[in-house]
Amino acid sequence: MDLLSSLTSLGLSNCASLMELFPQENIPPNLSMLNVTYCGKLKPLGEWGLHKLTSLEYFSFGGCPELVSFTNNADEEHCVLPPSLIYLILRDLPNLETLSKGFQSLASLQHLAIDKCPKLEALPMRDHLKKLLSLHISGCPLLKKRCLKNKGDYWSIIADILDVQIDYRSIYDPCP
Repeated sequence: MDLLSSLTSLGLSNCASLMELFPQENIPPNLSMLNVTYCGKLKPLGEWGLHKLTSLEYFSFGGCPELVSFTNNADEEHCVLPPSLIYLILRDLPNLETLSKGFQSLASLQHLAIDKCPKLEALPMRDHLKKLLSLHISGCPLLKKRCLKNKGDYWSIIADILDVQIDYRSIYDPCP
């Protein structure tokens, strides 16, 4: 019996020598929740095979200073994340610059949280994230500037999202 077929949730943190999550031939088919933080020697995200995790609904990732984008290096249009994702949390990625054009494949994404990604300056276009219900951004000064109410060039993109918080404050809060 394949033990990985029963795995539905996995959290890995501070695994300094971990280089690979799963061998490509042993992707856990029922994994719905994955949290990976501060595992510095892991292969590039594009080599994880996450797009094969068809049951994955929750992915939290952070503490990887080497990550610059969520693309597969060979194909900028291809997102390395599965279309089944509902929750995506990105934190403490100091060199992340782009979320990639490939985010258009995340048609089920409803909740996106981005924390401490100071070089990130662009969000996926709203028409690629039609189901997005909440967007929380903190510690991302370049994004914050672009999301300013009635001023930022992303305002028209995020204004109709029900729950938007920038640095832990609702953009709909009447107090400045």
